[in-house]
Amino acid sequence: ARCTVTPRVEGEYTIEVIGMDDDGATVTETVTIDVTNIAPSNPGAEVWSGNTKLTPDTRGVYSALEGDSLEIRGWAEDSENDIDDLVHLWAPDAEDNPDIQHQSVGQFSSVEHIYTTVGLHLATLVVTDDDGESSETLTVVIDIANVAPTIDPISNPLPVAEGDEITITATVWDTLGDLENMQNCFDLDPETNSDGEGEIGRAHV
Repeated sequence: ARCTVTPRVEGEYTIEVIGMDDDGATVTETVTIDVTNIAPSNPGAEVWSGNTKLTPDTRGVYSALEGDSLEIRGWAEDSENDIDDLVHLWAPDAEDNPDIQHQSVGQFSSVEHIYTTVGLHLATLVVTDDDGESSETLTVVIDIANVAPTIDPISNPLPVAEGDEITITATVWDTLGDLENMQNCFDLDPETNSDGEGEIGRAHV
């Protein structure tokens, strides 16, 4: 005779076998199996910008712009007994800001983050079950590109007499990471490249 079972809980698992003949006589035998824990495995992730799912390049690197609000979704596999109690620990900017961490419980998790500096950023995920066993660390690489500043339309000043003083006010915008250190420069003679910066005929901020 053969019986197939699937243990759902770690620890000692006892199976009792009862044999009965056609006269009703029975014999009982037990066997105890030590069921060991399985660590979470195969962690995975997706990166979303709003309703758009980002696609990594051939290197596995995602691309986004500084100031974008990104949602990183993660998951892992485990036994049925542990899957709903998995602890997900995200470090969305593990290399530059390791103290920023987010923790949640379940088979799936998500974390939102805004990167304010350009370059490669590493988001890491570690999944741990209720027995303290952890998955391998999943690393998500995101390449953040710079966003150029913008200038609100400037109203043309009223006609003035030669030698009169005029005031021009410009409103300049940039991402939060760049706004504090941004420098504004008024080019009063765009036809002359006096500082060697940019191109003649174009004003720059």
